[in-house]
Amino acid sequence: MAALFPDTAMPLLYGVQRRLRRRWYALQPTDKLAAHLPLLTGAAAEAALHALQERLAHQDGSLRGVGWAGLNLPRAQMAAWQLQDADFAAANLPGGYFAYSQMAGANFRGANLRDAHFREAQLTGADFHGADLRQVNFARADLRAADLRDADMRGINLWGAKLDGAHFCADQLNTLRQMGMHLSAASE
Repeated sequence: MAALFPDTAMPLLYGVQRRLRRRWYALQPTDKLAAHLPLLTGAAAEAALHALQERLAHQDGSLRGVGWAGLNLPRAQMAAWQLQDADFAAANLPGGYFAYSQMAGANFRGANLRDAHFREAQLTGADFHGADLRQVNFARADLRAADLRDADMRGINLWGAKLDGAHFCADQLNTLRQMGMHLSAASE
């Protein structure tokens, strides 16, 4: 391809390719697009995610119960999405942005969420068992009845988070109490 086009044309071609990919994904049925998303990586995954985001803006705004298990999408942008009961088990979402999202009952069991942002997200009853939560921002998030047992919580930000009924391991509870957190309603 380099022989056909000068070097200055390459960025233009990549831009055209990106726009065509977004248009193709926009034509796919929601269930097919959601089913294939965990198999996509890089620019293809971002284009499919963008198509789903556009669809949310024009429909009921919900992706309730969609299976995202195993998704590999670092720095995913899913702020203010409706993702109740979504399955993100074993997903690789480091640096993801989920602020203000409705994710009650979501399954993040074993997921890599390192450096993710869940500021003011609604996560009641979410399952983070065994997840990598290092440096995650849960500021003002609602984590009532969430399962955080065996999650790696080093550097976690729980400022203002609601933790009533949240489940922790004994050593996690001790560490959080040493950090000055009031966890009287949390359980082991």
